[in-house]
Amino acid sequence: CPVCRYELPTDDPSYETLRIERMKRRKPRFALYELERMPAKELRSLARNRLGLRGALTDGAVERSDLVRAIVDSGKIELISAPEPVEYGAVGELRAMGVGKLRRAMEEA
Repeated sequence: CPVCRYELPTDDPSYETLRIERMKRRKPRFALYELERMPAKELRSLARNRLGLRGALTDGAVERSDLVRAIVDSGKIELISAPEPVEYGAVGELRAMGVGKLRRAMEEA
């Protein structure tokens, strides 16, 4: 995938072996808003199990913001710039918009 650089599986066995090895060494990519929206339990699991972070910052962190900061400061992930998703409360709200207003909302997102 050109955005996340995740390599999709193929039918070529020799390529697959190399692809799996490359994927083990790649840094996971996250947008900051993705980390900020994760529950503390999921952040702690990411820090300990996937990134191998240990110590006071991950074990003793009470606030999600502390966990996010520890993960970002570790340098073991790559922060990507991605716009935050835009959410509308109900489908009726979108249907009530005119074409011009809807187009502007999509361009601003």
